[in-house]
Amino acid sequence: MAASGVAPQEFICNLVKIGESLNSKAVLVYGDDATLLAISRHRGKLDKHYSFLMPGAEMVEDVVDKFRFDALAERLGLPVPRTILSSEIRTVNDITERISLPCVLKPSLHIGWRQSRAIQEVTKMPQKVLHAESLEELTLLHEKMRQFTPDFVVQEYVPGGPDCIYSFHAYYNRQSEPLAYFVGRKIRTYPEDSGTSTYLELVREPEVVQLGTEILNALKFVGPVKIDFKKDARRNRLYLLEVNARYNLWHYLGAASGVNIPRTAYADQTGRRCSPATAYQTRIRWLSFFDDFRAFIRDYHRTGSLSWWEWLSFYRYPKVYDVFSWSDPWPFCFNLANFVKGIFRRSWNWFHEVHPRQIF
Repeated sequence: MAASGVAPQEFICNLVKIGESLNSKAVLVYGDDATLLAISRHRGKLDKHYSFLMPGAEMVEDVVDKFRFDALAERLGLPVPRTILSSEIRTVNDITERISLPCVLKPSLHIGWRQSRAIQEVTKMPQKVLHAESLEELTLLHEKMRQFTPDFVVQEYVPGGPDCIYSFHAYYNRQSEPLAYFVGRKIRTYPEDSGTSTYLELVREPEVVQLGTEILNALKFVGPVKIDFKKDARRNRLYLLEVNARYNLWHYLGAASGVNIPRTAYADQTGRRCSPATAYQTRIRWLSFFDDFRAFIRDYHRTGSLSWWEWLSFYRYPKVYDVFSWSDPWPFCFNLANFVKGIFRRSWNWFHEVHPRQIF
């Protein structure tokens, strides 16, 4: 269920109408920040018809909004990278005086970010943040970010590739007790740094579990949650990047590997008994093939970090996919058609740029 692209009031009205037609409460599953905020801000209208478990309204706002999250992290002493708020920045020099390059720029709210001009003009790729390596680049990206929103943060860059990013996934009941959890690690993203996940695995990392549970205990958290960390190998330290109080794409891999967080949430919210689920296998991978192929061609292979043989060898593991399924192949076929169409369109445009006077 998603509110993206729909006015929040219209989304809530439609949700209430559907709820009024139900014979019993339905369990809400929400997978993006826009939907999370809409449900949280109108929970009084929805809890008559639906079951959902999330932190209090203030906590939801705190974890979604980067400004508020910075204040929360400082108040609780959470291990976040050094951060500057845009309200503290008058010129680019205010950034470089407090944070060394490289650094990253993040909007306070990610809603609408990937469709923004800041992304389209700077990268044309689905990056979660803007990454500045030099003072000139920082000046440009600072201007582009301000065009998107006056509210953003600049953070110290934690060195390392996508394989240094770990995530702690869990479901906490109303007593703030973990009923299910697993740890994930990114293998590849598109683009390579700060992009969309393309290839994922589950791992056993006691340090991530320990820090994740400590943070959630401090927050007195309830409901589904994903905490992103990045390991700084130089300092041998985990840094907290963000907390997401919602369901996400990792849950498919978790369910295939032995920990089904949505099913645990459904059982808990419908009053069914459920034993804690924390045992999972680590052999299965999650793959978004088209994005992974693009990541390999445009980033990993081009920079020499991955050969054709090494890339193909990753695929020997059993997998689940973002859109492919033998029982329902049509979403994959639709995506394949769009992928091929995009290749022909780019080739056609390139040909006419090279041969502008060619007439057929």
